[in-house]
Amino acid sequence: MKVILTVHQFFPEFGAGTEVLTYSVAKELQRLGHTVKVFTGSPAKEDLPISERFDKYTYDGIEVYRYNHIYERMPDQKLLMELDYNNQLVYMYFKKLLAEEKPDIVHIFHLIRLSASIIDACTDSGVPVVMTPTDFWLKCITCQLRLPDNSICAGPDRDSANCVRHIVQQNLPTIYEGPFKKVPKWMLSLAIFFIKRGLNVDRKFSGELRALVNRKEFLEKRMKRLDQLFIPTKIMQQVLLKDGSKTSKNMLIPFGINMDNMTTIPKHRPGKKLVLGYIGTISEHKGVHIVAAAVHRLANRNVELRIYGKQDDFLPYFEELQTLIGDDDRIKFHGTFPNHEIGKIMSSLDALVVPSIWYENTPLVVYSAQAAGCPVLGSNMPGIAEVIHDGVNGFLFEPGNVSSLVMVLQKILHGNGILEKLRLNAVKPLSVQGYVAQLVNSYDDIVKNRINP
Repeated sequence: MKVILTVHQFFPEFGAGTEVLTYSVAKELQRLGHTVKVFTGSPAKEDLPISERFDKYTYDGIEVYRYNHIYERMPDQKLLMELDYNNQLVYMYFKKLLAEEKPDIVHIFHLIRLSASIIDACTDSGVPVVMTPTDFWLKCITCQLRLPDNSICAGPDRDSANCVRHIVQQNLPTIYEGPFKKVPKWMLSLAIFFIKRGLNVDRKFSGELRALVNRKEFLEKRMKRLDQLFIPTKIMQQVLLKDGSKTSKNMLIPFGINMDNMTTIPKHRPGKKLVLGYIGTISEHKGVHIVAAAVHRLANRNVELRIYGKQDDFLPYFEELQTLIGDDDRIKFHGTFPNHEIGKIMSSLDALVVPSIWYENTPLVVYSAQAAGCPVLGSNMPGIAEVIHDGVNGFLFEPGNVSSLVMVLQKILHGNGILEKLRLNAVKPLSVQGYVAQLVNSYDDIVKNRINP
């Protein structure tokens, strides 16, 4: 088959979980003899004219088409909120790409920067389209389902008034935050009712608010146009299918990982330095400061924290992290590493810490740790807790709570044989070969049903 995979960003500049998943699927499909191309987004490095925002390159034998995204209004689309989910420039380009490449199927892994207009391009061109959501973008414009006070959001309510409150709060000067919080729900809903029906209470914000409240309905309609939705976790299933509707178009398939370079970690010896690791994006919502603060608070010097990740993606946060760590030489930054070395990195750790403070879908790094027999100390978020069971193959601690993580670390430092027990109970994840085999079976069924309905 000819397959196009779409993702919000891709190698070689970006290599987080979704990009690794997309790449792994592409390489396995190629190994099986399928023709694979990737369509991706990328933040533009300069202010490009519209005619120059699309280019192409090749990465590790994969032909990649790229949209260099600039967060600005278009000549024919003036609303930034609408461009988030319905970018007509991308629609026109992708529809043309489909006509040229004639793929058998399109598989979406993310739509940030690209927008759900990709789904429209597929349905308008008669090309089957499936999706694997790797976070909560379909329900939340921030992807995280996290409110300004770090509490968990259940997703947009009926008229998206909670989304409006959230976004407006984020962008208001601090002096107005308090009064805006006190605006009654009925008053906000009434304003939304009239704005949605065309009333412009002001020239600057009414159109953007209208686009924001229309986002929920627009994306729900696009989800129904998918030929298949591959849902990776139960929490994702719960959030995306709130009404409980489960059909043959929704399939639960956990992520698969490349097991080729996995090495089982050696047994931890009592008295040896406890080596902890963090692997991932160095950003506030990933909670790197939580594990850094926990180690910093420990009096025990026989501990080391290795932080792996790009240091310049969220530079202000990285600088705050450096200030937090100060001169604590037990905490070190190690930059990034090629994905094929993840087994080697895991084998050098006694435990991986996953301190996320957002409604985390199960990160691929958790599966990689378990494949290597590496215990995971993770935030007690549903996506993580689906794989890591407290006291069995890892420990769970309260999200955002440094003291809770400190208690876990002290338990490990003072316990005897705890890490070995966790290591032996590691749960073997699905391999990328097994994962792609399930995808291909679905691709085949979808394409055959299109030919012989």
